[in-house]
Amino acid sequence: MPIIGSFGAGSAGGFGQRKGKGAFPVSLDYLVVAGGGGAGNDNAGGGGGGGYRASGYGPAPLQGSTLCITSACHVYNITVGGGGSSGPSIGTNGNDSVFNVCGVEGTDKITSTGGGAGGGQEVGGNPGGSGGGAGSRCQTGGSGNTPPFSPSQGNPGGNSTANSGGAGGGGATASGGPAPGSSAGPGGNGAPNLINCGGTPFSITAFSGGGGGGGNQQNLPGAPGGSGGGGAGDQCGAATPGTVNTGGGGGGAGQNYGSAVGGSGGSGAVVIRTPSAFTLAVTPCTNQTATHPGGDKIATFTVSGTLTIT
Repeated sequence: MPIIGSFGAGSAGGFGQRKGKGAFPVSLDYLVVAGGGGAGNDNAGGGGGGGYRASGYGPAPLQGSTLCITSACHVYNITVGGGGSSGPSIGTNGNDSVFNVCGVEGTDKITSTGGGAGGGQEVGGNPGGSGGGAGSRCQTGGSGNTPPFSPSQGNPGGNSTANSGGAGGGGATASGGPAPGSSAGPGGNGAPNLINCGGTPFSITAFSGGGGGGGNQQNLPGAPGGSGGGGAGDQCGAATPGTVNTGGGGGGAGQNYGSAVGGSGGSGAVVIRTPSAFTLAVTPCTNQTATHPGGDKIATFTVSGTLTIT
């Protein structure tokens, strides 16, 4: 897998902001990825990658500030957004992922927005964390980073031309590819992130890739999805869905006179990392906790649940 941009070390290993061992307030690192957008069913654009927000361990331009957690509440509600579904003319957007549903955005709460749906023939893509790619025939891709956050949570989907296939959905680090001529556009690449490495069985290391566009004719292939879970567009059969727990957008369906099916978006994920002095507990047991070799504690959420920090 190619490395995109430079990587920060994250802040969990050297917090230095807590008042004493295990004491609050504490700064923690996070990765919050929303569900990817679903794709349309005919000459369709790829779904946009789910919104990507992280405090470290990935490309430096996309690193936000760590979260400040106080002693007011030690139990936090986590929402892991599901992927969007495919549709006859346009898919549906992915669902948001949220750390600390009842918190204050940007202080002790982080929300990532679901990826925009990819459009079908003569239908543009939807806006979202990353925007959905346009369906064929001079359509416009959906805008990314909608609503806006800084750093940006995603990029726009690609546009199409008169005789093209579908355009690519946007990804965390790149816009969806346009669909020129009679070709389809590839999905925009997602972002690598290593916040969970070395301490958990959760092995996914790249997130929020856009889905590839579907081919315009049965003898023209669909385009590949972006790195980070984006599904490939199809030629005349069912397109590839976005990868589960990556926030990848679904691949667009090719031209098959109504019988081709677009790919659904991949579900999102939430990962929280704290200094070693703290203990983490999660519900339900589908989610996991682990200890990094360096001592940091890691909680990985693949479904919605709760996180207790003590």
